[in-house]
Amino acid sequence: MNKFTKKLIPYKAFSSFLLCIFIYAFYVFSIIGEISETEEIDINAMRIIALVGLGIFLVVYLCMLVYYYLYQRTSGYEFTDKGIIATRGVLFKKKSFLEYHKIHTVNKKQGIIQKLFKISYLLIDSGSTNTAHSAEILLIETDEMVEKLMKDIKDRQKGNVGTASEEISEKENKESLYHLSSKSKFLNGFFNSIIMFFVIFFVFICMIGLSIFEEHIEESISTPINQIIAIFILVFIGATILSFGISVLSSFFTYHDFALYKKEDALEIKYGLFVKNTNSFAFERIKAIKIRNSFFKRLFHYATIDIEVIGYGVASNDSNQNNSIRSVLIPLCRIDEVEPLIDKILGEEYKPIERSARSKSYFSLFSWRLLGTSIFFIVTLIVLVAIFASLNMTNGVIISSLSVLIVYLISLMFILIDSRIKFNFEGIGIQNNRVCVYHGGFNQVKTIFLSNKIIGVEDITTPLRKKHDIYSFAIHFRSNAMTNTCLVECVDKRVKDELLDITRE
Repeated sequence: MNKFTKKLIPYKAFSSFLLCIFIYAFYVFSIIGEISETEEIDINAMRIIALVGLGIFLVVYLCMLVYYYLYQRTSGYEFTDKGIIATRGVLFKKKSFLEYHKIHTVNKKQGIIQKLFKISYLLIDSGSTNTAHSAEILLIETDEMVEKLMKDIKDRQKGNVGTASEEISEKENKESLYHLSSKSKFLNGFFNSIIMFFVIFFVFICMIGLSIFEEHIEESISTPINQIIAIFILVFIGATILSFGISVLSSFFTYHDFALYKKEDALEIKYGLFVKNTNSFAFERIKAIKIRNSFFKRLFHYATIDIEVIGYGVASNDSNQNNSIRSVLIPLCRIDEVEPLIDKILGEEYKPIERSARSKSYFSLFSWRLLGTSIFFIVTLIVLVAIFASLNMTNGVIISSLSVLIVYLISLMFILIDSRIKFNFEGIGIQNNRVCVYHGGFNQVKTIFLSNKIIGVEDITTPLRKKHDIYSFAIHFRSNAMTNTCLVECVDKRVKDELLDITRE
């Protein structure tokens, strides 16, 4: 059995050293802060504290080194005629066997520190829904070896054991199917941070409300209301600018050198600056395509295209891996580019189709949301009034009641508008073996998948809606654990029957 690369040990030694240094520095400065607040700094006491802390962290560091040495010595993999055998762990051993024909995705990940030591993580997913949240097999090897392993796995999946991988044409190898421009990266960061503008808007409304009751509030607090308003405005403006900056930088770092290649019967997606991601999977493993349009993206005529493949975008649950989920096919493109890009990359079978059935009831879309929101605000109001009344704070009762009422009216307006947009958008299209689900209000999603990917249709209709022939149901297809359900709300019953008919074919 092949062991993981020996470069794993110096890589872990370096990363663990950085972690211990950071924790030790935080420990020392926190102790200094506590001592300086209570008494004069005792140099001897400081030395003892620093030395004791250093000793503890040295012992911890040595234990970590021993653990990672044993991890490298006891972890490895083997390619057999039928599949891959992988073993890893020290105290708790994990042994996995995965047949080649069951492999869904082969993903390469490389962080900035891993790049310094020229090692990479190879994550191989089994496609099992039991392990949809993580990769079934994790291999740690040098960059060169990981590239060879990826080609070897591809050959073995085709049954070409022992032969060299077929060379990709020069044009196919160099040209990406989609170029993500700097403008698109900037806009992607802008759209991701736009929610903070809603927060600012809400805070300004609250500040206006506070200024109306300035005299009542200043009776209960010592700080002038104008100063409080100014502080709130400055804090939230600062938070918005910071959020925007972080979001834009994150977009540039995450999708640095974004490239999408079509290689025979497989798709390869590469992106990342600090963490390099190389994701490869066969077209037959694709479960669905999702076209996402938030309210602000629609205003600027942009959209995001996600792809549902078990294992793509889902990191290993190993302690060294990031568990965030990214299943992006196209991070951002203009709406008029969506269908041409899908046709170019995946073919016509994943292009969206027109709705053959629309939502039947506007009231049904907001009734339960309105009821739940109303109950929440009524309970909140009762609790706040009871607290201020028990403290004999009449001003507090008045202000809290009006504040809850204002927030409730804003929430009510949001629910009604969102439901109206949803009513105009909600529906489903069925054409031969292709299904396209339209769902959402402010944030809209079109989900396109083939009928043979459906594994179940679950009725979630209330008895009252059934009396009016209004049906809602959830379509289940085998995908990542968090994204394997697609909702269709308030349509005619015949739609469900039609879906069940095509799944039986």
